[in-house]
Amino acid sequence: PWRGKPKQTASLNEVMSAFVETMVLVSRMRFDIDEEDTYDQVYEDLSTAENMCVFNGFSNGYRWISNAYYKVGVAMHNIEMYAQAVYPLRKACALLEKDDTRATTDSVKLQLCKRYEVLGTCCQKDKRFEDAMKAFKLSLKRLPSSSIENFVKEANSLAIYTLMEKQPIIPKLIERYLRATITGESDLEISFASEIMDLHQLDSAQKCVVYECELRAMYMLSASFDCSRHQSAIINTLLRHYTAETYPIRRARFVYTYITI
Repeated sequence: PWRGKPKQTASLNEVMSAFVETMVLVSRMRFDIDEEDTYDQVYEDLSTAENMCVFNGFSNGYRWISNAYYKVGVAMHNIEMYAQAVYPLRKACALLEKDDTRATTDSVKLQLCKRYEVLGTCCQKDKRFEDAMKAFKLSLKRLPSSSIENFVKEANSLAIYTLMEKQPIIPKLIERYLRATITGESDLEISFASEIMDLHQLDSAQKCVVYECELRAMYMLSASFDCSRHQSAIINTLLRHYTAETYPIRRARFVYTYITI
């Protein structure tokens, strides 16, 4: 009689891991950016993997499938296939949001921030302006507070423009959001980027870095649109923080700016 070790049965997680990895690998092998016929085949493979994750409650698989969609979307974005890139990028964002075990970590939040930003860029290039605004808004919302804190940590020792030049990622994201949000209707109510971002851990001077980023973006947009009402709102916020006692030079600068708008 057989006296060896009993045969081990693979767990559901192991089976699902192997299945998802296989389907992702198959999708990569199928994908040829020069052959549009391969796109539907890739999406079918990834959809099959997603459906199995849903059926078996395997949330770990969403991240792998999300990465596969993202690589397809970025490849399309890189050769200016903006319209075609929207679907895989949107799927990449939605699936990463479903990864319950990791979605609240800073590393995944940062990935989501970047993915929504690329999605917003493609929507904007494809003239889907409402979708672009929503994507950039989600990008700002997913921006980890640790990334914001790192951006503004030298607020008391460096000039605002120096901070922007050293770390341009957040200023550029703010500009892209406002560019997608502000239209020719000057009376249109908008959500400012600073209202969307998580600023609750910042002190007064650090918050002002974000406000000044917004104001700079407004100046750039004012060549095409009437942004005076929005600029005034931001300057009023800055003046509440830049008091005559603590920041007399900065306050004087924005009092003058307010008068000249």
